[in-house]
Amino acid sequence: MSRPSRDSVHLVERLCRRQRVGVFGHRGVGKTTLLAMLYREAVAGRIPGIRIASADPATSEYLGDKITQLESGNRLPATLAEADLNLNLYQGSTRLELTFRDYQGEHVELGRDESIHEFLNDCDALWLCIDVDREASAARLLRRQQEFEQLLERYVSEAAARTIEQPVALILTKADRLQSAGAADGGENVAAFGERMNMTFHTLRTHCPNSDLFAISSLGREGERLLQHTPETPQQCLLPGPATTTETPNRQVVVSEAEEAVGGQEPLPVELSPKGLAEPIEWLVASLQRQDEARLETLFEQAPTQYRLLRRSVECFADRYPGAEKTAEYRQLLRSLRRRQLRHRLVLALTTAIVACLSLWSYDALGYQNVLRAQQENADDPVAALEAWRAFQRWHPTRHWLTPGNAKDEVACIARLQEEKNQKDKLLALEQLRQATENPDADPDHLYARLVEFHATFPNATQQETQSLRDAIVKRRQERRTRRAQEAFAALLRTEEAGTASLETLLSKADQYLREFPDSVNALDVQRRRKTYIRRIEAREFEKAQLYSKQNPLNFQTRIEHYQAYLDKFPSGGIYTKDALKAIADIEETWDKFDFRAVRDHFVSRPAEVVELAARCRTYLAAHPQGRFVKAARDLLRWTEQVSERRGYRVVLKNGEFEKSVARFFSRGPDLSVVIEVNGIRYGPSTISEDSLQPEWEFEFPRPIRWKLGDRVRIIVTDYDWLDRVVFDVESEPADPLAILMLSRAVYSGNNWVRFQSDFTMPKLPRID
Repeated sequence: MSRPSRDSVHLVERLCRRQRVGVFGHRGVGKTTLLAMLYREAVAGRIPGIRIASADPATSEYLGDKITQLESGNRLPATLAEADLNLNLYQGSTRLELTFRDYQGEHVELGRDESIHEFLNDCDALWLCIDVDREASAARLLRRQQEFEQLLERYVSEAAARTIEQPVALILTKADRLQSAGAADGGENVAAFGERMNMTFHTLRTHCPNSDLFAISSLGREGERLLQHTPETPQQCLLPGPATTTETPNRQVVVSEAEEAVGGQEPLPVELSPKGLAEPIEWLVASLQRQDEARLETLFEQAPTQYRLLRRSVECFADRYPGAEKTAEYRQLLRSLRRRQLRHRLVLALTTAIVACLSLWSYDALGYQNVLRAQQENADDPVAALEAWRAFQRWHPTRHWLTPGNAKDEVACIARLQEEKNQKDKLLALEQLRQATENPDADPDHLYARLVEFHATFPNATQQETQSLRDAIVKRRQERRTRRAQEAFAALLRTEEAGTASLETLLSKADQYLREFPDSVNALDVQRRRKTYIRRIEAREFEKAQLYSKQNPLNFQTRIEHYQAYLDKFPSGGIYTKDALKAIADIEETWDKFDFRAVRDHFVSRPAEVVELAARCRTYLAAHPQGRFVKAARDLLRWTEQVSERRGYRVVLKNGEFEKSVARFFSRGPDLSVVIEVNGIRYGPSTISEDSLQPEWEFEFPRPIRWKLGDRVRIIVTDYDWLDRVVFDVESEPADPLAILMLSRAVYSGNNWVRFQSDFTMPKLPRID
């Protein structure tokens, strides 16, 4: 199928895109007002049969702003920026997607080539707008017509038949000015004004078959009053007095102070009554439909076989004009084209299949005759005949599709040729092996390998065919093997007698001999020698571990590694395996005692150095996770953590004994009470033991005594007989970090003593044998 032409593709793109309507006119002609009022009237249903809706929020906002200004009695400012207005137009079942572009009127002046011209040149319809001005000078009117001519000339220069296919409408805006001149309906004035535009009318009659003239008033008589004095440029809008400038996203409005407030009042709302808006919009709908129909007709003529392009175009047309008579006609043409294409493809496929079958049969038949001729020519050479059949199979994979009866003959012929080839190859290989066996310098192992390969290649060879060759080869192999075994044994003896080789070298040579000659005469002798080598190596390795252990008694880890190296070297069990295992166990036990002894000795001599003590405990636990003293080390580690933080202990004041000098004169005995002070905090006093030098308190301090390592402990005994006086005051030494022990024993001051009992305990470490 041929590819569509570029013109057809371009025509489809123009037909299916959003339709563009160019509104051409000079600044002040009323383009923006026309679009705004057209939207206002159609949305409100004041144009019979027509509804217009904005296609995007930007269009709604833009037109809504313009309508608000007009309804408020304000004149629209000059358009200073381009804005695309996307509108959807509905008339019955017809739905058109239209794009208008509002632009600055100066861009269409004669001699200017602005970007708006590109948009207008690519439009699907044109509205040429000119405002009715009966007093306009001939020069001004001529210039406006020349601007129209400049635009239309672009279309004419690109048209093949010098005919503009797009519909063109000449719209006379502000037509109320003609009616205000005194005509009953304004018709005569419109005709009179049209005579002054003979240049434009002549161009439309000559090159625009689809053109028309419309006179409209966007604002009506009341609203037209607002634009009667609209100046040509923004500078001319200024009245005397300072001016202010108001900017919006799409425009800039220049307003003078005189316009902002006339007599200090806002502009009054104006009743807008547009006239004549229905005719141009109805004409636009009908013209665009005729133009789309003409484009579809052209497309059916230019690309009658391009189903995809035509289907896309017809679907687009049906979406726009579902109720049009042409829609059903185009769909019928599309279905007819589809049926024709399917019939054409079916006929083409059948023809191609028949031709292919005939060609295939001829090709295979010719190949079959050639292979039969090659077989006859090589009747004495089965290899060449077999190669001819294999080439036929490679180049004719479809040979049995049309002639299945030749398959059995082909298989039988190839099997017979293969059997002849195998027999010939077997005789040739057997003869070559016999000649190699007769050579006295031939390697018997290589000959035996060739014999095994011969039987693998020709499994149908009988034993009688190769028995004599087998016997000769086996005999030569045995003789050679015996000779090589004797040479290897003699080499082993020479190496052993020389005394220069290591035991490992001798063991390697013995192992090699037993691998290569396990059934030789000297195999038993070599096995005995091998056992001797192993025993000597074992004894050497074990003695090496013993010697190192004796020389380095404190290197426990490396001593174990030396014995472990022996065990790894003889994993299946050696002579000294039990001794090595026992030695490792003894070393581990000694190592365990040695490391814990360091912990215990430090605790006994310096129990207050808990940081060093904790470090030694952790070192022991890391080195001996399964050691004998693991529990004791963990208990000692927990004790170091407990005494390192302030904790509460239960303390009981038991009893005491004091000298007689402690009692006052003429007293039956002292009245004694005890206070404990730890880290500056006092606990007590205890109960008072009256008139006794050997008090028995049995008093438990109600508050736990809070103490941590390094806190000083002070014990104060006070006599409350007559006047209070301290008779016993003992404080722990600054160098005694375990002062809490004072509260677990008797504390002396001279011959006076006080005994306490507490739940603070020192850990008891096991003895080391």
